[in-house]
Amino acid sequence: MADFYSLIEVQSISWNNINRIFGNHLNKVKKQFNKNGRPVLRDATFYSVVISKINKDGKGDGMFDFYNSLFYSLSLHLDESQKKLIHKTLYNILVEVDKNYLNFIGELAVLNAILKTKQYEFKNVEEKIKFGSNVSADFLFIDKQTRLEQLVEVVSIHLEDKELKNEQRIVNHIKSKVTEKINNKFIGTDRPYLIQPVIWTRDIDDIDFLKKLHKRGEIEIQNMNSPFVYYTFLVKTYEHHFERLSD
Repeated sequence: MADFYSLIEVQSISWNNINRIFGNHLNKVKKQFNKNGRPVLRDATFYSVVISKINKDGKGDGMFDFYNSLFYSLSLHLDESQKKLIHKTLYNILVEVDKNYLNFIGELAVLNAILKTKQYEFKNVEEKIKFGSNVSADFLFIDKQTRLEQLVEVVSIHLEDKELKNEQRIVNHIKSKVTEKINNKFIGTDRPYLIQPVIWTRDIDDIDFLKKLHKRGEIEIQNMNSPFVYYTFLVKTYEHHFERLSD
């Protein structure tokens, strides 16, 4: 995953600190195992995918290839100063000890998708929403034609462990996550903003389920873009899709 390291090494990084974080995490898992005498199940991490690839067990090949293509694309679309802007996001991928690392993968995948449209200039991360406030949005873009600014806040919604059967429950869950983000960050601001959900699912059937809800207008909130979802196919090579439910 050479492009990941080329992106993150534009600024110094403390690998000792990363080792310490995961060392503490492993010690907690060992203590739980010694206490209960049973296997301890934990969420997959970024390292799980990398280790799976190294061990050639095939379990993480699809995600590894997706991450590889994502980091390669970012390395092409970002200049040196912009690469420095995403350094903290890359670092957060390394230090998350559970599936929440996907939140940061989601942020970078959204950034990459926006850059590939060639309609916006990427100007900043953690842009302060209001003067004198520490509340920030994930990204600041400038429309190349109108020169108007656009704040973008990414919210990852995890449905990997949910049975997508009760339509209203799923709609309420998605809307509550988006509404919570709006209420926590954007109430009272006069700066233009969009909430960009990324919904992580188990399989293509879940995505079809969500697309039906979206087509019926069930998943619509003011200032919210159509959610992104991810899936991949393997024929001879991996075919990755990070696309909106409206696509």
